[in-house]
Amino acid sequence: MSATNPISKSVRVVLCPLSACLVFEFSALAANEPLFDVKKDGPLLTDPTTIKIQTSAGALSFILDPQWAPQTATQIAKLFRYHAFDGTEIARYEPGFIFQISPAESKRPGQMPMPLSTRTLIRRIPLEVEQQQSGKLKHQAGVLSMARYDNDPTSNATSFSILLGDAPHLDKKYTIFGRLSNDRENQKTLAKMKAQWPLHPYIIKTIARPR
Repeated sequence: MSATNPISKSVRVVLCPLSACLVFEFSALAANEPLFDVKKDGPLLTDPTTIKIQTSAGALSFILDPQWAPQTATQIAKLFRYHAFDGTEIARYEPGFIFQISPAESKRPGQMPMPLSTRTLIRRIPLEVEQQQSGKLKHQAGVLSMARYDNDPTSNATSFSILLGDAPHLDKKYTIFGRLSNDRENQKTLAKMKAQWPLHPYIIKTIARPR
Protein backbone atom coordinates (compact mmCIF):
# COMPACT_ATOMS: atom_id res chain seq x y z
CA MET A 1 0.00 0.00 0.00
CA SER A 2 1.28 3.47 -0.74
CA ALA A 3 0.20 7.07 -0.68
CA THR A 4 1.76 10.36 -1.72
CA ASN A 5 2.99 12.73 0.96
CA PRO A 6 2.11 16.26 -0.25
CA ILE A 7 4.89 17.92 1.78
CA SER A 8 7.92 15.85 0.92
CA LYS A 9 6.62 14.42 -2.36
CA SER A 10 7.80 11.04 -1.21
CA VAL A 11 6.30 7.59 -1.02
CA ARG A 12 4.87 6.20 2.20
CA VAL A 13 4.95 2.42 2.30
CA VAL A 14 2.71 0.96 4.97
CA LEU A 15 3.39 -2.52 6.32
CA CYS A 16 1.10 -3.93 8.99
CA PRO A 17 2.18 -7.52 9.72
CA LEU A 18 1.91 -6.84 13.47
CA SER A 19 -0.22 -4.73 15.76
CA ALA A 20 2.28 -1.87 15.45
CA CYS A 21 2.05 -0.62 11.88
CA LEU A 22 5.39 0.13 10.27
CA VAL A 23 5.58 3.04 7.86
CA PHE A 24 8.81 3.96 6.13
CA GLU A 25 8.88 7.12 4.04
CA PHE A 26 11.38 7.87 1.33
CA SER A 27 11.81 9.56 -2.00
CA ALA A 28 10.33 7.84 -5.00
CA LEU A 29 13.45 8.94 -6.86
CA ALA A 30 15.65 6.78 -4.64
CA ALA A 31 15.01 3.81 -6.90
CA ASN A 32 16.91 5.62 -9.68
CA GLU A 33 20.08 6.23 -7.69
CA PRO A 34 23.15 4.10 -8.46
CA LEU A 35 24.19 1.35 -6.09
CA PHE A 36 27.01 2.02 -3.64
CA ASP A 37 30.34 0.96 -5.15
CA VAL A 38 33.11 0.47 -2.59
CA LYS A 39 35.83 1.27 -5.15
CA LYS A 40 34.19 4.49 -6.31
CA ASP A 41 32.33 5.60 -3.18
CA GLY A 42 34.82 4.52 -0.51
CA PRO A 43 36.98 4.32 1.40
CA LEU A 44 34.77 2.69 4.00
CA LEU A 45 34.77 3.97 7.54
CA THR A 46 36.87 1.83 9.86
CA ASP A 47 35.95 3.35 13.23
CA PRO A 48 32.72 4.60 14.83
CA THR A 49 32.01 8.18 13.76
CA THR A 50 30.11 10.77 15.79
CA ILE A 51 27.67 13.09 14.02
CA LYS A 52 26.22 16.03 15.93
CA ILE A 53 23.25 17.80 14.38
CA GLN A 54 21.36 20.89 15.41
CA THR A 55 17.60 20.68 14.97
CA SER A 56 14.90 23.23 15.59
CA ALA A 57 14.19 21.32 18.83
CA GLY A 58 17.78 21.08 20.05
CA ALA A 59 20.92 19.07 19.39
CA LEU A 60 21.19 15.33 18.69
CA SER A 61 24.33 13.19 18.52
CA PHE A 62 24.59 9.98 16.50
CA ILE A 63 27.34 7.36 16.51
CA LEU A 64 27.64 5.63 13.13
CA ASP A 65 29.23 2.19 13.43
CA PRO A 66 30.86 0.61 10.36
CA GLN A 67 31.11 -2.73 12.20
CA TRP A 68 27.33 -2.95 11.97
CA ALA A 69 26.84 -1.66 8.42
CA PRO A 70 30.03 -0.47 6.68
CA GLN A 71 28.52 0.87 3.47
CA THR A 72 25.54 2.52 5.14
CA ALA A 73 27.60 4.15 7.90
CA THR A 74 30.06 5.46 5.28
CA GLN A 75 27.31 6.83 3.06
CA ILE A 76 25.33 8.55 5.82
CA ALA A 77 28.52 10.09 7.28
CA LYS A 78 29.42 11.45 3.84
CA LEU A 79 25.95 12.94 3.34
CA PHE A 80 26.07 14.68 6.71
CA ARG A 81 29.58 15.94 5.94
CA TYR A 82 28.20 17.62 2.81
CA HIS A 83 25.17 19.02 4.69
CA ALA A 84 22.77 16.91 2.63
CA PHE A 85 20.24 16.78 5.48
CA ASP A 86 20.12 20.54 6.11
CA GLY A 87 16.46 21.60 5.79
CA THR A 88 15.20 18.01 6.02
CA GLU A 89 12.30 17.38 8.37
CA ILE A 90 11.92 14.90 11.18
CA ALA A 91 8.53 14.07 9.80
CA ARG A 92 7.06 11.18 11.78
CA TYR A 93 6.62 10.28 15.42
CA GLU A 94 5.14 7.05 16.72
CA PRO A 95 5.21 6.98 20.56
CA GLY A 96 7.35 4.14 21.85
CA PHE A 97 8.39 3.24 18.31
CA ILE A 98 10.24 5.82 16.17
CA PHE A 99 11.12 9.32 15.11
CA GLN A 100 11.68 9.23 11.36
CA ILE A 101 13.87 11.52 9.30
CA SER A 102 12.54 12.27 5.82
CA PRO A 103 14.67 11.60 2.74
CA ALA A 104 17.58 14.03 2.58
CA GLU A 105 16.48 15.31 -0.81
CA SER A 106 12.99 16.19 0.47
CA LYS A 107 13.05 19.61 2.12
CA ARG A 108 10.47 21.35 4.25
CA PRO A 109 8.75 24.21 2.35
CA GLY A 110 10.81 27.36 2.72
CA GLN A 111 14.11 25.46 3.03
CA MET A 112 16.87 25.56 0.43
CA PRO A 113 16.80 22.66 -2.05
CA MET A 114 19.64 20.19 -2.11
CA PRO A 115 22.40 21.28 -4.52
CA LEU A 116 22.86 19.05 -7.54
CA SER A 117 26.48 18.43 -6.57
CA THR A 118 25.26 16.94 -3.28
CA ARG A 119 22.41 15.06 -4.91
CA THR A 120 24.89 13.12 -7.04
CA LEU A 121 26.42 11.65 -3.85
CA ILE A 122 23.27 9.67 -2.97
CA ARG A 123 23.54 5.92 -3.43
CA ARG A 124 21.28 2.94 -2.89
CA ILE A 125 22.76 0.43 -0.47
CA PRO A 126 21.90 -3.27 -0.20
CA LEU A 127 20.58 -4.58 3.11
CA GLU A 128 23.37 -5.00 5.70
CA VAL A 129 22.22 -7.37 8.45
CA GLU A 130 25.20 -9.66 9.10
CA GLN A 131 25.48 -8.57 12.73
CA GLN A 132 21.74 -9.10 13.17
CA GLN A 133 21.92 -12.56 11.64
CA SER A 134 24.46 -13.55 14.28
CA GLY A 135 22.23 -12.23 17.06
CA LYS A 136 24.78 -9.58 18.11
CA LEU A 137 22.61 -6.64 17.06
CA LYS A 138 18.90 -5.99 17.51
CA HIS A 139 16.38 -3.23 16.93
CA GLN A 140 16.36 -1.69 20.39
CA ALA A 141 15.68 1.78 21.73
CA GLY A 142 18.31 4.24 20.54
CA VAL A 143 19.46 2.51 17.35
CA LEU A 144 19.32 4.10 13.89
CA SER A 145 17.59 2.01 11.23
CA MET A 146 17.34 2.63 7.50
CA ALA A 147 14.07 2.95 5.57
CA ARG A 148 13.48 1.04 2.34
CA TYR A 149 10.87 -0.48 0.07
CA ASP A 150 9.57 -3.68 1.64
CA ASN A 151 10.10 -5.63 -1.59
CA ASP A 152 13.51 -4.18 -2.50
CA PRO A 153 16.44 -4.83 -0.11
CA THR A 154 18.68 -2.56 -2.24
CA SER A 155 16.52 0.55 -1.80
CA ASN A 156 18.17 1.89 1.38
CA ALA A 157 19.12 5.49 0.54
CA THR A 158 18.74 8.44 2.95
CA SER A 159 15.61 8.15 5.11
CA PHE A 160 16.14 6.59 8.52
CA SER A 161 14.53 6.26 11.93
CA ILE A 162 15.57 6.71 15.55
CA LEU A 163 14.03 3.85 17.51
CA LEU A 164 12.29 4.82 20.74
CA GLY A 165 11.58 1.27 21.88
CA ASP A 166 12.44 -2.33 21.10
CA ALA A 167 11.11 -3.55 17.73
CA PRO A 168 12.11 -7.20 17.22
CA HIS A 169 9.80 -7.51 14.19
CA LEU A 170 12.30 -5.30 12.28
CA ASP A 171 15.31 -7.52 13.02
CA LYS A 172 17.09 -8.90 9.94
CA LYS A 173 14.77 -6.88 7.69
CA TYR A 174 16.22 -3.37 8.05
CA THR A 175 19.79 -2.11 8.30
CA ILE A 176 21.00 -0.84 11.68
CA PHE A 177 23.93 1.50 11.10
CA GLY A 178 24.31 3.47 14.31
CA ARG A 179 22.82 4.65 17.57
CA LEU A 180 22.11 7.72 19.62
CA SER A 181 24.97 8.69 21.91
CA ASN A 182 24.12 8.28 25.57
CA ASP A 183 23.97 11.85 26.81
CA ARG A 184 21.56 14.20 28.53
CA GLU A 185 21.34 16.58 25.56
CA ASN A 186 19.84 13.86 23.35
CA GLN A 187 17.25 13.01 25.98
CA LYS A 188 16.33 16.66 26.41
CA THR A 189 15.83 17.16 22.66
CA LEU A 190 13.77 13.99 22.25
CA ALA A 191 11.61 14.89 25.25
CA LYS A 192 10.88 18.32 23.74
CA MET A 193 9.93 16.80 20.40
CA LYS A 194 7.61 14.29 22.05
CA ALA A 195 5.93 16.91 24.24
CA GLN A 196 5.28 19.39 21.43
CA TRP A 197 4.45 17.02 18.58
CA PRO A 198 2.90 17.85 16.13
CA LEU A 199 2.73 21.58 16.87
CA HIS A 200 6.12 22.36 15.37
CA PRO A 201 7.96 20.96 12.36
CA TYR A 202 11.37 19.71 13.50
CA ILE A 203 14.00 20.51 10.92
CA ILE A 204 17.70 19.62 10.72
CA LYS A 205 19.34 23.04 10.53
CA THR A 206 23.09 22.59 10.75
CA ILE A 207 25.62 19.89 11.54
CA ALA A 208 28.96 19.57 13.20
CA ARG A 209 31.50 17.78 11.02
CA PRO A 210 31.83 14.00 11.58
CA ARG A 211 34.69 13.03 13.87
